[in-house]
Amino acid sequence: MNSVELSEYFKNKKNIILTNNLSEAIKTGKSLINKKDLLLVTGSFYVVSDFILANKKHKLF
Repeated sequence: MNSVELSEYFKNKKNIILTNNLSEAIKTGKSLINKKDLLLVTGSFYVVSDFILANKKHKLF
């Protein structure tokens, strides 16, 4: 899956935050880490990296 496909997959999921701001992603991840959340970082050579914060209860693929 590329970043566009991942964005589409998570678009309608609850408790998902999509951002291309690294500082925001890290800050949010740190605030949620005690809740057993998972921070995924994806990207490609032609797109600014997307940072996806997904709750572990969601199956990714």
